Amino acid sequence: MMIFQSSTHADRIVVALTLKDESGVEIIVPFTLDKQKEWMQANIITSVYGKGSDGHPKYQWYINQIKDGRLLYINKEKAAQFLTSAGVQFPMEEQTSSFITHSIKTYEDLVKLQEEKKEELKMAEEMNRIHENQTSEKIGEVLSNPPMPEDDFMAAYYKEIADSIVEAEPPMPEEVADGLWKSAANLRQSMDEFEEAEEKCGPNIETWENYAPQHQEILAHIEKAGEAYREDKSHEERTQAVETARGTMESSKAFFEAEREKLIEREKAYQEQIAAMQKEIETLKKETQQMSPEAMAKCLATAMQFMQEVEKTRAAAVDQPRVVSSELFASTRKAVKDAYFSVKLAPSKIKGFLRKKAHQAVDGILHQTAGVFNKGIESLSKKRDAVLRKSHEMQSADAFYREAVQAVMAEDKEDQHSYLTDLHAAQKMAQAGFGEYAIKKTLLKESPRRREMEEGQAAGIAKEVLSQKQQEKQNAKQNAGDAR
Repeated sequence: MMIFQSSTHADRIVVALTLKDESGVEIIVPFTLDKQKEWMQANIITSVYGKGSDGHPKYQWYINQIKDGRLLYINKEKAAQFLTSAGVQFPMEEQTSSFITHSIKTYEDLVKLQEEKKEELKMAEEMNRIHENQTSEKIGEVLSNPPMPEDDFMAAYYKEIADSIVEAEPPMPEEVADGLWKSAANLRQSMDEFEEAEEKCGPNIETWENYAPQHQEILAHIEKAGEAYREDKSHEERTQAVETARGTMESSKAFFEAEREKLIEREKAYQEQIAAMQKEIETLKKETQQMSPEAMAKCLATAMQFMQEVEKTRAAAVDQPRVVSSELFASTRKAVKDAYFSVKLAPSKIKGFLRKKAHQAVDGILHQTAGVFNKGIESLSKKRDAVLRKSHEMQSADAFYREAVQAVMAEDKEDQHSYLTDLHAAQKMAQAGFGEYAIKKTLLKESPRRREMEEGQAAGIAKEVLSQKQQEKQNAKQNAGDAR
């Protein structure tokens, strides 16, 4: 309802909320502005607490902030009742009050600012949608109508782990449960740091797909640890079960740390290759501008077009679902890598031919280099168009399941939605590219056999159909190897 400039830190603001704590006192939230984190600047919450004493707001603190000229913003409607209780009346015209000496922003100013910054806000919302609201399941290999899973990433996975610990911990000693929570927190931090790297380097859906089976293993071992205590097993068995559960979480933590390093290295290589190609093109231009101006002009034009195509593809990835964005970023890294290794020797070859005054050979190198960029332009453009076309054709997991159920029941007129109905629908989802986590969540949400799903069938079916799919892929690879 109000924002104040901090009286103790120049780089902080203090936000006063209508939200109250358990004692009924309005909460304030200090922020540090533009804090430099590893990958970005961010506004950091430094604390959250009720500004009061003995269940009553400290009105005088608010009045003092206003008198001292630290009030930056007020939502008059939200703050009216509170301020009346504090003995302050609004509206206050600028510089007419004895203690107001600066302009106070209001909700109307906020609306005006939002309108002025509409495009920036739109971009921020798009990036947030990629980061927070997209699936953690990879869409499968080349499919005619691939789906768009809708599950979250870190938050959804951590919630499942936290729920599992809550269910497992009642019989456990507090220090044992604390150990599980500590490992879970470590894993979450590692996931969070990986997502921060994704924000800078582009999403990498493959990592989340590879984590999915690890996640199921974590849940299973947490459950076994809980059972070991509930069934009063021996001290050694209980200790081993807990250590195994913690070990799986720590292993996944290390997995995300390694994936983060790989992602950063891939993006670093991409940036270095872009810079190197630009430098090589400049060298070619300098060496050949007198001898082969036409060939160089064509080479330069195609090089610039290739760079623009790369940027266009990355820009297109911004407002796409995370799984699509991941594929687009990967395509730019591959295109740049292929072009870089194809043209990196061109400047040295040109210099050799120039020393020999082999003008025709110089033209040949320039035409060849232009051809490399043209090939990259065509490949990248086709890939981008295909991926974006696929994105437009995607369905949500829920919608796909409902259509799959209708198809299954149409094949068997006597089907009254049994276990086999859900199994066959899940098989179709797996073949379409949905992962185990998305299938399980969809069954829990959509199947009319809710009780059975909640009792474990959802997880069992999801695991079974994904195992079947993986086995089919292994068999196909084996058969292909035998054929060769």
